[in-house]
Amino acid sequence: MTNFISRRLLVLSVFFLCGYLSLSQSKDPFNRLFESDEILQVSILTQIDTVRMDMGENPGKHRAILRYVDKFGKTISLKVKLSTRGNFRKDPEHCNFPPLRIDFNGKSTKNTLFEGHNWLKLVTHCMSGYPEYEQFVFKEYLIYKLYNIITPFSFRVRLLDITYLDENFPSDSIRSYAFLIERPKHVAKRNGGEILNVKNFSVRNMEEHNFTIFTLFQYLIINNDWSIILLHNIKLILLDPFQPYIPVPYDFDWAGIIDAPYRMSLKGWENNGSDRSFTGICKSRKEMKFYFSIFNSKKQEIYDLYQNFSLLDSYHLESTLQYIDEFYSIINHPGFFGKEFRKKCLKK
Repeated sequence: MTNFISRRLLVLSVFFLCGYLSLSQSKDPFNRLFESDEILQVSILTQIDTVRMDMGENPGKHRAILRYVDKFGKTISLKVKLSTRGNFRKDPEHCNFPPLRIDFNGKSTKNTLFEGHNWLKLVTHCMSGYPEYEQFVFKEYLIYKLYNIITPFSFRVRLLDITYLDENFPSDSIRSYAFLIERPKHVAKRNGGEILNVKNFSVRNMEEHNFTIFTLFQYLIINNDWSIILLHNIKLILLDPFQPYIPVPYDFDWAGIIDAPYRMSLKGWENNGSDRSFTGICKSRKEMKFYFSIFNSKKQEIYDLYQNFSLLDSYHLESTLQYIDEFYSIINHPGFFGKEFRKKCLKK
């Protein structure tokens, strides 16, 4: 009887603890922006051409007003600053509309959707005047959502329908889709950890379970534009000082599943859209079957994600699903194991 009561008390304790943690997370203001999948309609008033042409290594911060309508129908106006960011896509030879960073005035965001955010990265459409480039925005957005399905150690995103207004020429405007990316420290906080800031790293310091999920995901989306050693397109989360680190990937616009035109324009880029390369830690067939089962258990949810996303046109939906079909055919066919998962894997 005593053991039964103890077990009941333990279960109740865990239940209330989980409830407390969920309640605490929901009260964190930074969660509000990324809790919804609803497309947020936003307008940004600024000297948009001045912002777009600021392509130097040390871009300035340009005044702007960001407006949106809250759930009560009230128009919220926030004074913000915009700056260009990135490397490849900031080059006018590749894109005529660069990725942006939005800096907020912390005090002015109180009780708004942007409360808790000092700054956020905005992934933009690269080329104004070319509707297809919005499809690439959607495809990268969906990759983030796909990884959200696989693991909580992932960046959340929020899709925006933005109208950029030029304060000097109000009749001139650019309307396009973009998405905001969750801050790294907020990803860490959601998962009970902190971001590790280092300049270089070693695979040996990586938490093996999550690293395998990470590398299998990169194999799925056909992305080789990352490096553990250089910490390129990766953030590291530390949950415990005595435990290895967990990788969190970002920046997927060079993934083969997106197949953006500029992917082939950089000299020395050898991989084409159909290449897959698994560069995770070498594991036995039995060990990898466990990780395949994780992705298999999420298969229907992944397909639903794409098939229920109405903004992706039929051509890009079909081509994306073909890449996903190929991935699932490979991991569920025993004959592909040696060729695909042992050829370039990293020995322990």
